[in-house]
Amino acid sequence: MTGRIGGIQRFSVGDGPGIRTTVFFQGCSLRCPWCHNPEYRTGEGVEMTVSQALEKILEDQPFYEESGGGVTFSGGEPLEQPAFCLALAQTCHENGISVVFDSAGQAPLEDYLALLPFAEAFYIDLKGAEEETALRVTGASPKKAVFLMKHLVERGADVTARIPLIPGFTDTEESVLQMGRLLAEAGVRHVSLLPFHNLASRKYKN
Repeated sequence: MTGRIGGIQRFSVGDGPGIRTTVFFQGCSLRCPWCHNPEYRTGEGVEMTVSQALEKILEDQPFYEESGGGVTFSGGEPLEQPAFCLALAQTCHENGISVVFDSAGQAPLEDYLALLPFAEAFYIDLKGAEEETALRVTGASPKKAVFLMKHLVERGADVTARIPLIPGFTDTEESVLQMGRLLAEAGVRHVSLLPFHNLASRKYKN
């Protein structure tokens, strides 16, 4: 089995606990104007087998063990390649490597539930509070993301909602309060606010 990988970043400290390796899955069907990884939107990544990806991940296993780290699946969107994502997660788990999943929460519920036995945590994006506006701007449904988080929490998963604070869109008082209510109703206890920045502007120019 092969999957499309956009890149593998070693010594990452912003994608979960400890020192981590972030695997960027290629491909994302959303269109968030503020995306900081636009190069991973298309499906044109490097084809890798599970064994090839695992070999790269295992290079830093001593750092995972020392720091309480592991691997984070990001992108793009890992769950747009559900079979490969599941196979690589299971293989990492069998090798004693913790796995965190960073996702927009738009894939079918059953794909996330299949990952539960191998997941240390899920980081799920919430791209707004108002359904129609979020769908129009990003292509992502807040209702779908909150529905997913609720089901994961009910099954004992460690879930963190990640909210990008976009000027005039998600950073208004009304939007923040509404998102807070949605997450409270879903039982989500952890929220990570992501400040807006222009660090990806050069990528868009390229």
